[in-house]
Amino acid sequence: MKRGDVLLHKFKEPDKRRPVLIITRDEAIDKSNAVTVIPTTTTIRDVES
Repeated sequence: MKRGDVLLHKFKEPDKRRPVLIITRDEAIDKSNAVTVIPTTTTIRDVES
């Protein structure tokens, strides 16, 4: 696992799998048992950017 990877994670609430983006620095991933992630969605919506 490294910064920028997108992985599937099963959250407790809501009870479903979601893609998450790893944002923890690579140097910290090796030294910690926790990482910071941003949950994302697989749903495409008609929203202007």
